[in-house]
Amino acid sequence: MRKTAFLVAILLLAGLVTAQPSFITTTFASNNSGSTDWVNMFDVNIINASGLQILSLDLNISSTSTFAIAVYVTPNTYVGNDGNPAVWKKVSQGTGVGKGTNVPAPVDVSDFILTPGSYGMGIHYTGTGMAYTNGTGTNQNYQNADIALQLGLVRGGFFTGTVFTPRVWNGTIYYIPAVTLAGSGSGAPGTNLDFALSAGADAGLGYQMGSSFGNGPIPIDSRKLELSLDDLLVLSASSALPAVFQNYAGVLDASGKAAARLSIPNVPALKGIRIYTAFVTLKATAPSGIASISNTFLFTIQ
Repeated sequence: MRKTAFLVAILLLAGLVTAQPSFITTTFASNNSGSTDWVNMFDVNIINASGLQILSLDLNISSTSTFAIAVYVTPNTYVGNDGNPAVWKKVSQGTGVGKGTNVPAPVDVSDFILTPGSYGMGIHYTGTGMAYTNGTGTNQNYQNADIALQLGLVRGGFFTGTVFTPRVWNGTIYYIPAVTLAGSGSGAPGTNLDFALSAGADAGLGYQMGSSFGNGPIPIDSRKLELSLDDLLVLSASSALPAVFQNYAGVLDASGKAAARLSIPNVPALKGIRIYTAFVTLKATAPSGIASISNTFLFTIQ
């Protein structure tokens, strides 16, 4: 009952407190600009040990038009990969309205997670051009405790066209520390699905996992828990079936890790059912009492 009440409290608190993300800004002092269908490319190094969940961007748009962007990443670096679309993966997208040159234009992109390590990042613009700054050798590196940026170039097309380098992407990246949930197992009735929870920045905090038949989402202040408030979520988070939902609540160890298990009943009729699973970490002083929200792990009972 206590954990069920906790879930209800999440819903009651939704929207009452605004979580404040961290951010890194390059510059909005542009001296050059591009056209629609161009791509800004630069390198991103995720320093934060738990990875980062990217929430939104501010962009320097040289018009006041509606525009769209897509965000692509490639392992390690953009260098040598800027003309090879096959090595890039689209991870996010969003739309916004330009504010004119050197005025930040916000874009609420679909959230995506970058685990610790280095990536090339490409931002593809459609509907308008972007403003940027010519690189001088002294204005191309930006870093804080979580993330480092090395900038960069522009291509006059979608991973094709003329290369302009060095060029400094103008923008801000808003983020929170990421938490990850990974699952392993066959997903067959009568077997176990083992979960690995990781939230390096939340070591020693309590956690609460849940599984549901849908991905909601449930709003938590300005964030989202991508589960549905259904009977399965209540069962999985209320300790009603501890033999099925094992270690769905507990405390992260000194490395911010924990293990949990879903013991799938040996009922063949369950085959084909899709299950969504995620967890939150708990901290009384955090907005809504929730320090972090994991990605959502989806599997189908085979």
